[in-house]
Amino acid sequence: MTDVWNLKEDELIPVQFNGNGQPLGNEGGIFNKFTGCVARVANQIPLDVVDWRKVSLSIKEDCWSLMTKRFTIPEPPLGDIVKSWFLKDLGEKWRNYKCSLKQKYFDEAFTPQYVKNNAPTDVNLEQFCKSVDFWYSDAGRHRSHAGKQNRSLQTTVHTAGSKSFARYAHELEKEKQVPINRADLYKTVHMRSDGSPINPDVAEKIRRMEEIGLNDSGSSQTSNEFRVDGSIGWSPSDRYAQVIGPERHGRIRGVGLGPTPSSHPANTNVRSSQPTSSSNERAVFMENRVQMLESEVASLKSTIQMMAQAWEQRQYQDVPNNNQDRVPGRRGRRIRLGEVAQPPPSRGEGPPLAAQNWAAKGGGRSSSPGGRGGGGIPPPP
Repeated sequence: MTDVWNLKEDELIPVQFNGNGQPLGNEGGIFNKFTGCVARVANQIPLDVVDWRKVSLSIKEDCWSLMTKRFTIPEPPLGDIVKSWFLKDLGEKWRNYKCSLKQKYFDEAFTPQYVKNNAPTDVNLEQFCKSVDFWYSDAGRHRSHAGKQNRSLQTTVHTAGSKSFARYAHELEKEKQVPINRADLYKTVHMRSDGSPINPDVAEKIRRMEEIGLNDSGSSQTSNEFRVDGSIGWSPSDRYAQVIGPERHGRIRGVGLGPTPSSHPANTNVRSSQPTSSSNERAVFMENRVQMLESEVASLKSTIQMMAQAWEQRQYQDVPNNNQDRVPGRRGRRIRLGEVAQPPPSRGEGPPLAAQNWAAKGGGRSSSPGGRGGGGIPPPP
């Protein structure tokens, strides 16, 4: 990703996005990988924040700015959808990065101090130490235990690797020249390289989906609800839902990151197949924008207050003080702001000040044959 970081200001990588804001094609893969790089940059996103939702909006905006300076982003409303998808993906990659740090450095047999002393060199040390404290806390142990339990319930894993479902669907779409639904995609991303299902459970689910597809003549209508743009077709009652089960709150399985139950075209509150943002997404975007502006205003107020206090302090220091701002032995001269007062010479370190002034006026003559300036300085008359 070094070449992406070092792009010139006028160079942008063109990226194609589907109606859900998901990047497509090879350039979309670069977009995804660079998002992971942004999530791992030291001091970019704090490691010690427990929840992605608690990361400040200004930090998220800075991350989005890194993307807009390197990739072509469509105009709103699709551009707003792309930004929303990016922030979701960035949060997921940020959590995965924190998990990888814990997997590499955390061990119940080690003490917290030992883990801190062996911290990686490419992270913020203070933030890493706070993360270590959370790992060993009761709240951290409880979250880890709950995550392990949920993970143990997962019986199938996909074989898509780092390539997103949207990119897989886009490639199938171009190959078959028909829209792709999530039942078709499920079969593709759960096969081994030899074309066999990864386990018997997956094989049974694929068989049931194909059987429903043969018996259900209306299944093709679901795909026709979506245009050929890389979006993955789905509906609450499609073959996938009949086999896998109903959707969970707030997300849709089998279509990749981004789509939500409210984003289906049958829902009157959301966008149709055209790339228009839903009222909910627009409201969330505007709310985030207001919060960011309020944060900026508060920051400006704090800066102005600090500048006013510094000015008052400087004005106070510039007021003459006859008891504290004079250097002993030097009449009428005040110490300037930032100047260090020099003490007068002590006995034996040099001639008196009056003798120096008298000599500077040419009052002394040498007693040596050479004439002026050769001997010591006589006392003033």
